[in-house]
Amino acid sequence: SGTGTTLVTGALSLSTSSSKFISESRTLRNEGTATWSDGTLFVGGTARIENAGDLQATGDDSVNFNGGTPSFHNETEGTLAKTGGLLTSTIGIPFENDGAVGGTAGTLNLSSGGGTSNGSFGATVAGATVNFAGGIFTLGTGANLTGAVGLTNATVDVESAVSGSAASVLTQSGGTLAGAGTLTTAGSYVWNSGSQSGTGTTLVTGALSLSTSS
Repeated sequence: SGTGTTLVTGALSLSTSSSKFISESRTLRNEGTATWSDGTLFVGGTARIENAGDLQATGDDSVNFNGGTPSFHNETEGTLAKTGGLLTSTIGIPFENDGAVGGTAGTLNLSSGGGTSNGSFGATVAGATVNFAGGIFTLGTGANLTGAVGLTNATVDVESAVSGSAASVLTQSGGTLAGAGTLTTAGSYVWNSGSQSGTGTTLVTGALSLSTSS
């Protein structure tokens, strides 16, 4: 708690099943290598998580809202990836990504929206997903999809030129794809359910699948 900063330039291990609390206007900043293997993180007040290093979620836990206006910023130099656990890791506070968000295991849920993100999103191993699960996310200049991305119960506003690589798979099973920008994907877009709105363009130069009876 308090107004200070916990700065990591080496290695940080967040382990054991005990809950961890970041409160008031405290900042947890990672510029090194952090491994989050166990334990729920409760973030409240105006507390902030900043990642400018390598942060790996190796278990199935969550960052939970604990009141106030907390935030999580994955900076330009930052990599956030779910690399372990077969189930779900959840970022449950407003999240902004200007670096790389990915995964090689399970599902990384982004469930509370956030500011404008200009970074990359996508899991790179079959069966893993980075999922927009709740809230409103804005994709700005430079944002791109690099692997498996889900849209289930969020609004994703495309407000600039956003690209999807040939390896990207965007699966929409709910939520809303919106905005005034252009999403151009050379990969796959699987539209199971959910809506599209706004004045923008979704350009699929790869494969489009309209599936399920929803």
